[in-house]
Amino acid sequence: MTKIVHPNGDEVFLNYEANELSQYTASQSQTLVMSIAYPSLQPTCQGSGYSLAPSAGAIVNNTIQISGKRILSISSNNVADGSVTFEYDTDPASFDINGNKKVKNIRLLDKNGVIIESSSFNYLNTVNKRNFLSNIAFKDPQKKYSFEYENPAEFPERLSKAQDHWGYYNGVLSNSVLIPKNIPDYGLSKFNYGGANKEPNPSFSKIGMLKKVIYPTKGFTELEYEGNTYWGEKTIMPSLYTKYLDVETDAGTSNRSVEYTLISPVNQTISIRATLSPNSLSECESFANSGHYSGSIRIGQGTIYPLTRDNVTQQISFNAVAGQTYTITARANFSCSVVNTEISYYQTAPQTFNTNLDTGGVRVKSTKDIDPVSNVPVYKRYHYAHKDDINHSSGLKGNKAYYTDIDKRQISCYNTGGLGGCYAMIENSDVVLSSSSLIPLYDTGTMSCLYPFVTISEGGDSFENGGEMKEFTVQRDDPASNIWGPGDISSSPWSNRGWNNGTELKSLTLRKNSGSSVLDIIQEKENIYEKNDVAVFEFKNFTGKKLSEIGCGGPLPHPYTCTASDVIKPNNQCTGKAEGTSVNLNDLENLSINEYRNISYWHYLKSQKTTDYLEGIPVKTETEYFYNNPSHYQLSRQKTTFPDGFVNETNYSYAHEKGNQLMIDKNMIGIPLETTSTQTISGTTKTLAKTEKIYPKIISEITNNTAGLVLPLSVKSYDISNLSIPPSTEVTYDKYDLKGNLLQYTTKESIPVAIIWGYNQTQPIVKIEGITYDQALVFQGIADIITKSNQDIDINTQDALISALDNFRIANSRFYITTYTYDPLIGVTSITPPSGIREMYKYDTENRLEKVIDVNGKVLKEYKYNYKN
Repeated sequence: MTKIVHPNGDEVFLNYEANELSQYTASQSQTLVMSIAYPSLQPTCQGSGYSLAPSAGAIVNNTIQISGKRILSISSNNVADGSVTFEYDTDPASFDINGNKKVKNIRLLDKNGVIIESSSFNYLNTVNKRNFLSNIAFKDPQKKYSFEYENPAEFPERLSKAQDHWGYYNGVLSNSVLIPKNIPDYGLSKFNYGGANKEPNPSFSKIGMLKKVIYPTKGFTELEYEGNTYWGEKTIMPSLYTKYLDVETDAGTSNRSVEYTLISPVNQTISIRATLSPNSLSECESFANSGHYSGSIRIGQGTIYPLTRDNVTQQISFNAVAGQTYTITARANFSCSVVNTEISYYQTAPQTFNTNLDTGGVRVKSTKDIDPVSNVPVYKRYHYAHKDDINHSSGLKGNKAYYTDIDKRQISCYNTGGLGGCYAMIENSDVVLSSSSLIPLYDTGTMSCLYPFVTISEGGDSFENGGEMKEFTVQRDDPASNIWGPGDISSSPWSNRGWNNGTELKSLTLRKNSGSSVLDIIQEKENIYEKNDVAVFEFKNFTGKKLSEIGCGGPLPHPYTCTASDVIKPNNQCTGKAEGTSVNLNDLENLSINEYRNISYWHYLKSQKTTDYLEGIPVKTETEYFYNNPSHYQLSRQKTTFPDGFVNETNYSYAHEKGNQLMIDKNMIGIPLETTSTQTISGTTKTLAKTEKIYPKIISEITNNTAGLVLPLSVKSYDISNLSIPPSTEVTYDKYDLKGNLLQYTTKESIPVAIIWGYNQTQPIVKIEGITYDQALVFQGIADIITKSNQDIDINTQDALISALDNFRIANSRFYITTYTYDPLIGVTSITPPSGIREMYKYDTENRLEKVIDVNGKVLKEYKYNYKN
């Protein structure tokens, strides 16, 4: 965007420079592939069987190069408005990415290039090339905001592998890969593939968070963080018990066995490690050399597992059912054989209980505001729980990260030799483990934690000064809906159905009951929200996934029966056919398609009920808000019912209600044109006030300007004692200039008031009562004061303007004249009323109002700005 044009003719210009970021690594990814149900074999055309052990690929750099623009300045078609300029840090040592320049200065300049205000941005650059905003300094060097962070030097470099599922730092610097470990899907957790530890660690997640804001007054706010939690079931597994079961035979014994019987306390997988070796007795040397030694493991009366010679450790496992008894037999089946067995299992059941469980991300634990004068902290402690049990997290956990997908391949098998032709089609499937979650973790549907209740303790951790409790709506988004195929597209975005997610339902003001821990409610506010279904707009989106390659002759026919809606939709195989017609959808045979929606909602606060508890007695006030016209969605009526039964109402009418098509065409539909206030007591309603702002309804009614601008014509008020009589005109707006500046209005007493604009039509410099604008233009000196205001750039030119204004007042002393001067972009510098007693407004070097003085230099008002050093 380079230009903005206002309907009144003002133009804003935006100027840019090239912003080139050379190719850099934006992210990294990695995948692991394993044949499904490994080590089980899948078919091949040769019949030998396909199997792939877990195999991690190399880490891939995902690079990006940016050729964009960076804003340099903002200006307008009115020179008096000055300009805004932007300056960037050019020191390569501070770049986190080569060429990624940070904003260094923003300056507001007047038309002569003099700095009116400036903001300087200073940064902390760590050895890991992480940038933190350390302070913002303004033109006044004492007006500075400073920022401190949680251990910024420990914040890892970009693309660090020490991150949890949500991307937060978790301190596991030993991670050397990106793919996660401990993934239960498809049996991956059984294999040690060296995955990364991606579990959250609140002690590290908060590193780099803003912890302190220091204000110009030298007061400050401190923030303390903790990890997100939710209430859930935690299981503590007992230590694995290992039973050693050994048996051996000598040269004179050919068969010996030993048994171990156990009762499994839980459903579990029992692991057995068994090794077969020759007996080291001297009498067994010949057996060992000949390889004549043998052994086996048997579980119950079931399968016998022969053991491999040469000290090879074999892994055997079986699924045990809780409460069942199992006997494991280790047997040496030949002379001079040794069988060593380790049986690992849980002898006791795990402990399961409900508690607060950690999940990704951080939240504010407490804030502390310090006043530099009193030095008394204002402390707030945030409990993410209901007030009745602040140690029970109200957190609702989002969906867990999901990393696995299935890759299917259909393979055509062809005859060899002269036979030719495709004789069969087989399918192989692999599990693909990705390094990033396939479902998003940062929308309302799946983010790590949402809290319906937050209780705030003030003055300490135990509600020493009372507190609050907030209740919020938790409304998560919906997953994409499957419209074709099996629908296994884990990466599909979600539909944003949670229109009211995060809205505040209740706010309780709490007071600690004296002598107990009970929190009394002293005020309750309840909010009710309404979704306007007329203003809901949906945009359908689709994601597709190619399930496999089609083999052996191409796509297979897929019969489909046309529905009533299909036959009227364009561009599909059912278009124009009769309902119930059967067609073949060949092209979609190997696809899965999901639909998700981006939905635009409009909702509003429907009512707010406030209940004050005075000595335990509820006193209720309710305010209702009505949006009755779907044409503009503006507030139509506001109704407040007080505890004594009094009802106050305010009704608003806009262009649609008043039938002003001209304003509707100009999209001026949010301006209240008529406002009526009433009060009802004991069933009797009386009008308190009624006003109406008159705008032109057709082009020919635009009589107060020549630019065709739709501007107010007048303001009318009604006699509330008799609404049937015509309203009186409070003020008439007679004339505007081409920019919409008011040049003349007429008061209720029919007195015209003319306004002369200067400073390039940006500021009123003369107000003359009792004369029209056209009459004022012929006054001697008008052109001179306008010219001198346009030339006002310093104290000398301003003195010349004041002198010209004084001469103008003297020459036209029979009229009530008020004059004004300004420092553009700073403020008014003098006001001289009809009495001639001038007030001068003085500003300090930082353009802050310092004092108001009279013509003799006497201080009428003085302003002090004190900052603590």
